[in-house]
Amino acid sequence: MSIREAAERIAARGESAPRAARDAVNQAMVNNWVEAIGDRNPVYVDEGFAARSVHKGLVAPPAMAQVWTMGGLHRARASSGRSAPRWAKAGS
Repeated sequence: MSIREAAERIAARGESAPRAARDAVNQAMVNNWVEAIGDRNPVYVDEGFAARSVHKGLVAPPAMAQVWTMGGLHRARASSGRSAPRWAKAGS
């Protein structure tokens, strides 16, 4: 299957149900994200610039929304009530 065919299959499923993030997306998280990614867009970190932008205030990078709501490698997170895989536990 080509990547185009795979994308078409995903698109054919339609929109997915909303999913709440485990942790709040706040300015500290945005700062860490843009520093790690190397994104220098001031609309994420400069209040003055962001206030003059089309957004009228600070915004989070769009990719954060996707990552913040992903289920993780095994679709389980520490707060989901399921145990983390043995290899993911401290000291393993």
